[in-house]
Amino acid sequence: MSGFIVVAVDPSTGSKEALRWAADEARLRQARLRAVMAWRAARPPAAPATRPPVALSLSLADAQADADVKLAKLVADALGPGNAACCLAVHGPTLPVLLTAAHDADLLVLDPPRPSELTRAKASLLVPQLVFRVPCPVVVIPPRAA
Repeated sequence: MSGFIVVAVDPSTGSKEALRWAADEARLRQARLRAVMAWRAARPPAAPATRPPVALSLSLADAQADADVKLAKLVADALGPGNAACCLAVHGPTLPVLLTAAHDADLLVLDPPRPSELTRAKASLLVPQLVFRVPCPVVVIPPRAA
């Protein structure tokens, strides 16, 4: 056992339930908690056909710093300030980022899929792709009862 649990943090939801569950499990196992958020650089807005796209003013380093701050805030909102989670914001697509992050983990914890994701083929494939490719057990937090 490597002694850490990875929890995937979705910037659109904050992943509060997944973070809280993973933190409780880490305490029970006396393991470290690693909160991981995949991010991509914002794309320039679409330009009219006669003009080139507008360049972004945010450098990759600035975008990384923004992602680091956002992840730290999401984790603090869910677990409280001064929590022991290690935050890791990684530039890249979600699937490879989480596969890499969970490589030596004891457990990977995921948010419940949102109903809108279940109807979109690309998004709904993330969980099955992770479950079959990640080298550790996976916990998917169930959606709350309505």
